Amino acid sequence: MKFLPSLIVFGLSAQALASPYVDHYATKDQHDLKDYKSVIEDISQAVKQFNTDINNYGGGDISPLLTDLNTIIQVITQGIQKLQSQPSLLEMEAGILLIAVQGVKGQILSAIEALIRSKELLVTGGFGSEILQCLQKLQQVAMQFGGVVSPKIPYGEVGDTYQQVSDQIMQAIQRAIDDFFSPGPGPTSTSSKGYYCWPWISSYAY
Repeated sequence: MKFLPSLIVFGLSAQALASPYVDHYATKDQHDLKDYKSVIEDISQAVKQFNTDINNYGGGDISPLLTDLNTIIQVITQGIQKLQSQPSLLEMEAGILLIAVQGVKGQILSAIEALIRSKELLVTGGFGSEILQCLQKLQQVAMQFGGVVSPKIPYGEVGDTYQQVSDQIMQAIQRAIDDFFSPGPGPTSTSSKGYYCWPWISSYAY
């Protein structure tokens, strides 16, 4: 059923909020879940800004877009560093977190759609390869983020739903990469504006 994953997540979240365990967890290790939620919120805010700027883009200078993409890449990388040492989540905690992740998924898919709609303007302006470079770096850090967080989500219905959400995000990024990699109208190479995506991306061992 189409809505089953959401029903599972909200059902588990309701159980978590009604459970005496929450009171115990809040006094013991709540900072762990807060760290996860904080990272997702930071990513959400960065994606929201890019979504606004790409929807308002009418051609010309792309510095705001590159700044936004750089910010998303940096925030995700910082999230990797922050969550690497965090313990795994219990199913109810993961269910609560997944609601936030699903919200970010919607923002990312919306931003990707807007970016693809703007492809003609961007490529005609000579910015296609710069956007492509940023998308490839974004894909790299998103894969690293998944490699850190996915093992911390318990197996089962919530874990399966989280994997579905993660796959949808990665598929959207790949679709944008494929779209900008394919020849389009206007110049296929950019003139260097001296502005590139964040160059430093670490490799993380899982």
